[in-house]
Amino acid sequence: MNPAGIVFGTNSRLNVPAAFTATTATGIGFNNNWFSAAGDNNYAQLVGNPNSFAFTNTQPGGIVNLGNLAVREGQNLTLLGGTILSTGQLSAPGGNITVAAVPGENLVRISQPGNLLSLEVQPQSAAGSLPQNWVLPVVSLPQLLTGGGGSATGVTVNSQGQVELTDSDTKVKNGDIVVGEGINILSGTADVKSGSVIFIADKSIILLGGIVSDSTTSASGNINMEAGTGITLLGLASVLVVLNAQWVEMLASKLPMVILEFQVRSIRLVILLAAFFFPVEVQSLLDL
Repeated sequence: MNPAGIVFGTNSRLNVPAAFTATTATGIGFNNNWFSAAGDNNYAQLVGNPNSFAFTNTQPGGIVNLGNLAVREGQNLTLLGGTILSTGQLSAPGGNITVAAVPGENLVRISQPGNLLSLEVQPQSAAGSLPQNWVLPVVSLPQLLTGGGGSATGVTVNSQGQVELTDSDTKVKNGDIVVGEGINILSGTADVKSGSVIFIADKSIILLGGIVSDSTTSASGNINMEAGTGITLLGLASVLVVLNAQWVEMLASKLPMVILEFQVRSIRLVILLAAFFFPVEVQSLLDL
């Protein structure tokens, strides 16, 4: 946990035997008690499993991944920040990958097991108490990218100090999720089903590459994307390759959803748009 921002450089690797969560929250909740990033903590009260994350800053810090973040089979990988940019690898074979771009002054609660979304975003006023305030500076996304962690594939910082997609005028804004080609929930064991992918963005979700999920003997897990403005899938080859998946669900609540070079095999595709049906552009839809 680091509210100022987190960078995983190009040589970053995970070596943990269990699940892994990186967050720029200002506090992690254990029932009614908080592990605060700043100030003193009463560690004797921090008992059990975390059930919430508090983002009390107006604009939470971002998370940049340029490395290879992989957990062991059946374990979960979670990134929770104000803006998420990952052009490296995210891998949770047989486990779940959850990426959430959380708006400021909000809580992220862990939902009850069995819910499609494992996270719920609520105003911080819903909490009976909050962690101690974070008063140190929060590093901007351009500063994270130019801070020496390495170069990011597919994005660049322009002369105006804005992060934009390479060879594109698309700007990466606070609250966006941008993910490159390396998303893998493919189970390494034939009898173990692949995991699930959940993306929740305050603003937009932009995929620069594919999500690979397959299980030869049982159905794959769910793929759920929920964005406040829009979902854009970009890639030179197929963007989404999911074999035997149960669900692929995408929700864009405000602006049109644009899908480019979208390949889906043997899955049930559900596109939901809140309130109204906006235009959906599909350049290539294969084997649906």
